[in-house]
Amino acid sequence: MPPSATDLSQRSAIAVTFAGFRAAWRSVLVYVVIGSYVGIGALTHDFGFGLGWAVASTRWYGPDRRR
Repeated sequence: MPPSATDLSQRSAIAVTFAGFRAAWRSVLVYVVIGSYVGIGALTHDFGFGLGWAVASTRWYGPDRRR
């Protein structure tokens, strides 16, 4: 009997990894994250900041600040 598509114990690690990427790209979370980065990029461009400032602002002052 061949393994079912949901039986992960019979699939290779690469196949499971790609299945996870496919599932992530189908979720709404990807669009929220991409939209956030596009918005931050637009703000840094409008204010004349460079790429370094954009990266620094997303790292230390982004929504996932845990300090």
